[in-house]
Amino acid sequence: ERGTDLGIAAQRERRREMRFCAAPDLPTLAAAAAKPIAVDATTNGFVLVLYRALARAGLEREACRFDMVGGVRHRFDALMDGRATSTILVPPFDAMAEAKGYRVLWDVRELAPEYPGVVVVVRRDVAARDAVVRALAAMVAANDSALLPANRAAAHEALVAARYSDAAAAKLIATEVEGLRPVPAGIAESIALRAECGLPPTPPPDPDRLVDLAFLAEAARFG
Repeated sequence: ERGTDLGIAAQRERRREMRFCAAPDLPTLAAAAAKPIAVDATTNGFVLVLYRALARAGLEREACRFDMVGGVRHRFDALMDGRATSTILVPPFDAMAEAKGYRVLWDVRELAPEYPGVVVVVRRDVAARDAVVRALAAMVAANDSALLPANRAAAHEALVAARYSDAAAAKLIATEVEGLRPVPAGIAESIALRAECGLPPTPPPDPDRLVDLAFLAEAARFG
């Protein structure tokens, strides 16, 4: 998009779990949108799903105020101490907010079910290519090991220990990415969200051009 030669080399999560949480006295998205909404950015990332939610609810995003508070931990803290009244949270913070009485007004699965989770982006001409390939090989090995039937319970316990709810941990394990190969549906979802919001580039990028599987292919030699 900005002329950089970057490629999506791997995908660590098939889908990104996220929910829109609001103060207990805000029962609807319209009520939340009438007050400042805490975000990390206004032109990319999670906010694009929020824009879709607002549009489907018949709300103009231009009429909303978005406060750039920072990452998910910063937004959670702002919600807890009253500096924010609504925001998008991901596990484990969404469950923590819900447990404290905050409302969940929408779930990403209702709006953008293929929204991708964490991806690995690499400069195609990276000088330390061997180090990148070895790191990817280690990620693939760890992913494969955690998803073996004998290890799934331990993987679930590790996520719960990291304060994921049982449900969020189960979802993350159930939607694993085999071999960490980028999922085309998720990339298409991201492009569609940006297009809906009128964000560049125009025309939309070629999804195949965004992915570079060469790094994973090289990592396979360490398997």
